[in-house]
Amino acid sequence: MSQYISIHSLRKRLFSRFKNTFLQAPWLWNLVINPESFATQHSTRLNRLFLKLAWFWPRLADAEQWRDATSDNHRDPGLFVKIDTVGKLFVDEVCAVTPDTTSPVVDICCNCGRFLNQLRERGYTNLHGVDISRAAYEHMGTVFPELAAMVRFDVGTLQEYLEKQPDYAFSTTMSHGATLEIIHPSFPLIRHICRVTRDNVVLILHEAGHSYPRFWEWEFNKYGFYLSKAQRPAAPDTPNSLLVFKRQ
Repeated sequence: MSQYISIHSLRKRLFSRFKNTFLQAPWLWNLVINPESFATQHSTRLNRLFLKLAWFWPRLADAEQWRDATSDNHRDPGLFVKIDTVGKLFVDEVCAVTPDTTSPVVDICCNCGRFLNQLRERGYTNLHGVDISRAAYEHMGTVFPELAAMVRFDVGTLQEYLEKQPDYAFSTTMSHGATLEIIHPSFPLIRHICRVTRDNVVLILHEAGHSYPRFWEWEFNKYGFYLSKAQRPAAPDTPNSLLVFKRQ
């Protein structure tokens, strides 16, 4: 247990958390990001160097490898089909906080939809998903054809998807694994998640891991969502936490 106390300590990657939570300029986002941002941010070595030095500058670079996923590289959608112990706990928690199977539920960065398919099998009928990988969406049609036939799915960036959703669009928002943690904090991610969510946000997070660790609980509290459940770790032998935030 001591290793997990260390992993989840507030002191773990303290400066990175502070920088990613408090030292950003979200007002820059809509001034910098546009439909050509993928190309322009990676067109030259100078651009890449600039992004490295200007850590606060808005970017979509972290999503590029997912956008370009294929069946023969390390982002192969076929690798994201099976459900492990943590995944089962994740789906169980979504069901627990969303007893009405007609409630709108969105899985953000859902890849080929393995968790949405679990919800479909449990009778949920108002399912939404977004992922930047077109290969993942196409793979859904192969491995989860019944889900593909009924889910409302967008292929595109999470940032663009959230910006166009109306307030309280979803009863529950869910996200599993390295998704939120690799969204550059120049985008006001938690503000938008809270804006579009009516009731609960269910997350599997590596709280001090991946590219952009933050003070997640502080950010959700800022927008009126508070922890109703925290399981750290989510299961033995994992660094991930199960966190449920409920609107107050």
